[in-house]
Amino acid sequence: MGLMIHEDELLYVCEMMHHYAKMPIFSIDLIGGTLTSLVSNTIENPLQDKWLEDMLQHCTKKDFDFPITVITLNNVEYYLCIRARESMINDHILFLGPCVFDKITKNVIYDYMIKNKVPRQLEEKLRSYLLSLPLYNKWTLSRFGQMFYYLLMRERVGLTDIQYLTPFSSDTESELQQQVANQKIEGFLHHENKYENIIRQLIKEGRLDALEKLMASVPELQGSGTVARNNPVRNEKNLAIVCVTLASRAAMDGGLNSEIAYTLSDMFIQQIESDTNFNTFVETIKKVFKEYAKQVMLAKEQRYSKVVIKVEQFIYNNLYQKLSVQEIANNVGLSADYLSKQFKKDTGITIVDYILQEKIKEAKNLINYTNLSISEISNYLQFYDQSHFIRVFKRICGITPKQYKLQNLNLDIG
Repeated sequence: MGLMIHEDELLYVCEMMHHYAKMPIFSIDLIGGTLTSLVSNTIENPLQDKWLEDMLQHCTKKDFDFPITVITLNNVEYYLCIRARESMINDHILFLGPCVFDKITKNVIYDYMIKNKVPRQLEEKLRSYLLSLPLYNKWTLSRFGQMFYYLLMRERVGLTDIQYLTPFSSDTESELQQQVANQKIEGFLHHENKYENIIRQLIKEGRLDALEKLMASVPELQGSGTVARNNPVRNEKNLAIVCVTLASRAAMDGGLNSEIAYTLSDMFIQQIESDTNFNTFVETIKKVFKEYAKQVMLAKEQRYSKVVIKVEQFIYNNLYQKLSVQEIANNVGLSADYLSKQFKKDTGITIVDYILQEKIKEAKNLINYTNLSISEISNYLQFYDQSHFIRVFKRICGITPKQYKLQNLNLDIG
């Protein structure tokens, strides 16, 4: 590791800082490109290798000319960096962190996953990691830096000797993600949330026909929000790219292979960026939404028979009605027994269980985006009574509707 200070002494100082700051401490060799953990936390960043790669790409030794640097690569995770004397740790920078300056919300987690193209199998680990990060402000982190530096060097450092570094490249994606995180764009069209949520759901379900009808019924859709001031073309492009990223995530939530989703995303963003004038915002986002919905629909058709697709479509269109297997069988022109066996064979669950799953998905949307009471939602979705609704909701989601509502309310308070 190239330590010139006694390793036991360094570890003792790091352990004391970790005790007070509750953040891991490690060193990075900016020349050799290696990371050495000194004191770690229980929950580690599942994307640590990518983070190190980005840090080495964005930062060089000259970026740490100040004794203390507060740095972020994404406006979410903030690190305290100590430039130790070369006689102590040759060619290494000490890092304390990360922490966050703002409460982690669902939108922050969502944007983080989009930007980093997080594989589905790592999503829960990443969510747990982000929610575990301590919350401080810039002043507190700076004071930690003064303390850490003094313990190492026995020298005082003033606040004016601390630099704050945000080494973003000037590419569109970095600008866009920073704006999304800071401004918390309420909807990718800057319309009421209901439009965003309906479109997301239709893409996720692969309901191409329903999406086309919605697009036709809302011809005034346009990028009315502002992301890039004093640059109308840049503004329209940025808003269009927001649409692409959100549609991509909705499609992956609907089962579309992540590689296909990301390839489409890259293709659409390249098309948007290559258009010098970009005066086709509405046409572009309609094309994006329809293409993602189509890909989800095709993916489902490859997995399931046409009969199953028809059944799913019928159930989706009649979620607010009382549904029976016989009624659905009549609609698709098959006997109830044959349809039940075919559906179970293709999907692994019964038609009745599928109906309940879809009704609970709709119930979660109503909880999130309306002011309806639990009793009203139960009635609208044609459950026997409120107790039946609560039992089914808990069986499928693991928590009651009330607990789900409180959980999401807490995540949205930032």
